[in-house]
Amino acid sequence: MKSNFNLDNDTLEKLIVEVDRAAQNQENKLDRAEVETILKELNLPPELLDEAMEQVRRREALQKQQKRNIKIGMGVAVLLLGIIATVAFRSFNQQQALAKIETVRDRITLQQDQGENLDRISPKNNPLVYYRVTLKNAPTGQKLALKCDWINPDGEIVHQNNYRTNQVIDKPIWETYCKKQFGSASLAGEWEVKMRLGNDRAIANETFTVGVNDR
Repeated sequence: MKSNFNLDNDTLEKLIVEVDRAAQNQENKLDRAEVETILKELNLPPELLDEAMEQVRRREALQKQQKRNIKIGMGVAVLLLGIIATVAFRSFNQQQALAKIETVRDRITLQQDQGENLDRISPKNNPLVYYRVTLKNAPTGQKLALKCDWINPDGEIVHQNNYRTNQVIDKPIWETYCKKQFGSASLAGEWEVKMRLGNDRAIANETFTVGVNDR
């Protein structure tokens, strides 16, 4: 029983091309006897044929591995460039966000805040002094790194606060604070406290007096 074998002209042309290519590939292939004959004609020892073929296979395998390694290396390089670009973009956005932060209010208070802004502190009873700052344009969705320097009348930084806001900032107007314990050893005179961002940009400062006769 013969099966139907109907081809259109376009399919026939493609089939002829493929058969011709297969025939050429077959003609280009040599069997072992033909290769050994060629080696003898070239005065080369045919007994080294197996070793030579093994070397050829190794070189071909090495070339394939090298090409594969190059592709992998290029892929890794592209991935690293993407990561670097992402980190740089985030860092740029972070710096832009920090540059917008402003202070709308800052106050010196004791631990029990009564809404005042003290300009004079008595070292009696070792008070815990707070520097309360209200920020504008605080970056939402993250914790903010802040620093405070407490500077005595001699211009020396005698205490530093390095901290992150306890909570993730969820509104652009944000209140934060730093604090320092004062006592009888605290120098009398004018003190200054400075608040800075994590990148060291100063955003607020306030002065107050530690009383000389309040001990």
